[in-house]
Amino acid sequence: MADVRDLTHEATRLAREAGYVVIGFGILGLQQANLRRKALAERLPAGDLEATVSALGQQVADRASTVDIEKTWAELARRAQLVDELVGQLVDMVEASLAPLEEQLPPPAREAAVRAHEQARVIREKVRSRITPPAA
Repeated sequence: MADVRDLTHEATRLAREAGYVVIGFGILGLQQANLRRKALAERLPAGDLEATVSALGQQVADRASTVDIEKTWAELARRAQLVDELVGQLVDMVEASLAPLEEQLPPPAREAAVRAHEQARVIREKVRSRITPPAA
């Protein structure tokens, strides 16, 4: 019975010490956070924080107003057209490589493949019409 008591007392002592260690780490972490907060406050410009945020917001607005939307849209449309052409070439290449296999299919499967190709073309045209930019 004495062994159980000794083990219980030892476990209690270890738990208490672990609690002290956890509390100590918490205090050290809090102190470190306060030091970092003070260092950051010193690095911020003097004055009102709202004024600083407002000034940064104005800088962002000034830069945004210098962006030429029409040039950006034209460049985006040009690149979308290039991608569309590359995808079209890829689709043509894949279809050409599958054509010999399709010819070996039984007639019902061949008809289904032809319908699938037609539907894919219709879908590509719908996608193209949706990504085409409006006329300026």
